[in-house]
Amino acid sequence: DDERVKLLNQANIPFVTFGRTLLAKQHPYFDIDNKDAAYQGTCEMIRLGYQRITLIEANSDYTFVSQRVAGYKQALREADIQFDSALIKHLDQCAPQAYAAVDSLLSVHVDAFVCANELLFMGARAGLRNALGDQCDRFGFSLRSGTNLCAYLNSKISTSFYSRVDAGWNLADIMLQQIAGAPVSESQAIVKTALRNF
Repeated sequence: DDERVKLLNQANIPFVTFGRTLLAKQHPYFDIDNKDAAYQGTCEMIRLGYQRITLIEANSDYTFVSQRVAGYKQALREADIQFDSALIKHLDQCAPQAYAAVDSLLSVHVDAFVCANELLFMGARAGLRNALGDQCDRFGFSLRSGTNLCAYLNSKISTSFYSRVDAGWNLADIMLQQIAGAPVSESQAIVKTALRNF
């Protein structure tokens, strides 16, 4: 329920958001299919044999977080894995909070992590290494990513990938469409991520 989007709509100023809102009045946006990205990452962890999969997410006030939780739950449901609310952590999007959450997650016997982004992944990975040393390599990791950072880490990682550069081009294109007066219905895009394994 973003006040900035309401204001820009009322002022008739061309704009585009990276992400969607729950506002009744439509607006221009570009977004990742967050539900499918979390579904994809969770399914990959299940395919690799993990059963106690935690979802490390941003604050639940964000629209994309509710979308990702829905994808995570769908993957568990389809695999006949019982949902456990203790396996979802809503944190600020920073590595130190993910690092600090590891002990409580180990106490509920997690074996894999699905993270909202690179920062949460790096914090969780460092927390695991601190707690378990080399034993942390037996845990699975998946994250939504827009960079090639994971290619340079010494870890087995699955990513739901969509290039941040391509996202920037899409946002710029939609902005130009809005300046040119295109209807809102032609200025909305949702893209799917591609699964990548490192």
